[in-house]
Amino acid sequence: MIEPRKFTPGEVVALVIVAACWIVTIGAACVAAFGLYVGLKEATGAPRQAAAAAVSAAMVVIPYVFTRAVQPLCVTMWRR
Repeated sequence: MIEPRKFTPGEVVALVIVAACWIVTIGAACVAAFGLYVGLKEATGAPRQAAAAAVSAAMVVIPYVFTRAVQPLCVTMWRR
């Protein structure tokens, strides 16, 4: 019978950090989608539509890049 692996406290912290970052990223994507919908619906011209799209993209890209930057740091903690 295979015995389950026991995680060290550092590994648990790393897993929680990565999971929290991904949850924030997914939440930001949902908020950005709603913001894009509202922004495109309420915009009166192409420049305002472009601004709404840019803000929505930034709301997703910034948390995603942060999460992808944190993930390798936590993987290093897992492998110690």
